[in-house]
Amino acid sequence: MGMVPMGDQWIDFDTDVAAWKAHKLEQRELRGDRVYRVLPEALDAAQELSAMIADLPEVDGAALASGGIAAEERLWRASLQVPDDLIIMLPGDDEGYRLVAASLCSPSHWKLPEKIGKPIRRVHDPIPRVHDTLSPKIDRFFDRIHPDNPVERHNWSIQCPPELFADSRYDRDAVPEDAPLFYRAERQTLRRLPRSNAVAFTIRIYMTPLDDFPEGFGELFAAIDNTPEELAVYKGLPRYTAALKRYRDRQNR
Repeated sequence: MGMVPMGDQWIDFDTDVAAWKAHKLEQRELRGDRVYRVLPEALDAAQELSAMIADLPEVDGAALASGGIAAEERLWRASLQVPDDLIIMLPGDDEGYRLVAASLCSPSHWKLPEKIGKPIRRVHDPIPRVHDTLSPKIDRFFDRIHPDNPVERHNWSIQCPPELFADSRYDRDAVPEDAPLFYRAERQTLRRLPRSNAVAFTIRIYMTPLDDFPEGFGELFAAIDNTPEELAVYKGLPRYTAALKRYRDRQNR
């Protein structure tokens, strides 16, 4: 699953506060419950996560004081204090943890209305062979997450155009060879909320134009070329073959 112990930094704050806050406010106004949902059983966990965020030194804790904020909106208010999207999962029945709350303004090719209330294995349904290899491990891993031992993982994809809100599956049409491409990096963290026993899942998206790629393309192309075919199709990588060629040519000069 690529999980590793989280370092000292839970939320990766940056200086561009106005940009990510404006993005979230715009998405909520445009899309409503496509980006924000809290099921009734998640209210306690949402309050707990909001309180944890309020305690961060970079956060204006007074803005998250519960007075005057409806219980259903506390997670949203907390999400406006951090650049990450915030998701809450609760232990369920035999199908494991369920997605019960989310402020999801920068989805990576999945739709919140289709996933809310469902167990994690149903959330992961489109990923090739996930139930053969990962679903049982994910269930056991979630059970073992401890409040004092949060974890993180990283994911990546190629994208054009560079919208942060990308809830649709990839188009099938090939991307033109002169199209500018972007590297979409995703940092995910998981931590146990001790009082509610929920698991908080944070997602931070970083978009970098390939034209400004800081480390060269060697590792990127190695990752692309070593991606199994089914997973490459899931990520939409074949669409970018023609557009990636000019970056490959640049790498080989």
